[in-house]
Amino acid sequence: MAQATARVRGPVGLLKRFWEKESWAARSAESRVAHYVVPSSSPAGAVARENIPNPFIPTLNPLTGKWRPARYSRRRQAELVKAARLLSAETLLPLGPKGQRKLGATPPPNATEVPQPLLQTIAENPVKWSGEPPALTEKSPYSGRRFMFKGHKWERQLPAREQSFHDFTTTHDLKKTKMERRDRQWANRAEQRKRQGDLLS
Repeated sequence: MAQATARVRGPVGLLKRFWEKESWAARSAESRVAHYVVPSSSPAGAVARENIPNPFIPTLNPLTGKWRPARYSRRRQAELVKAARLLSAETLLPLGPKGQRKLGATPPPNATEVPQPLLQTIAENPVKWSGEPPALTEKSPYSGRRFMFKGHKWERQLPAREQSFHDFTTTHDLKKTKMERRDRQWANRAEQRKRQGDLLS
């Protein structure tokens, strides 16, 4: 008896409890629809289970216009996605911010097939969620910005320093050229005076 009532642990137990909880939410929505909505040609349960809000994303309340946060936190979503990856059952979870990143990833080397008890639980409690998260887009740090970030002080001063160094080297080369020309002129005049003195003597 203890083995029959033992709680299933590990990835299988985590996904099984998630599915049972979502099935209970679907049955609750089904009972509310059957109580408040006039029955139509289609059964209320089928309509309710086709329109269960996605528990991984925020939902908008059409009556109040306010957003209701996701029923599962990002950490819990990551745990569910990790457990589903180990069982190769990611398609059984609703799409969310965490699952959307993991769908294109390769299964881990220790991945196994979906156990039969979990498939039986899913078959007995069918749930279909509505709503998908927005598509992920690669956004660079400079997308939508007119100018680059502030940066370090030496980076901001670098263009002015390079221009100042260029002006200094240009002026220095010009002064050096003039000085060398004056030195040559002085040496030539000194040589001419020496020759004139030798001739007079």
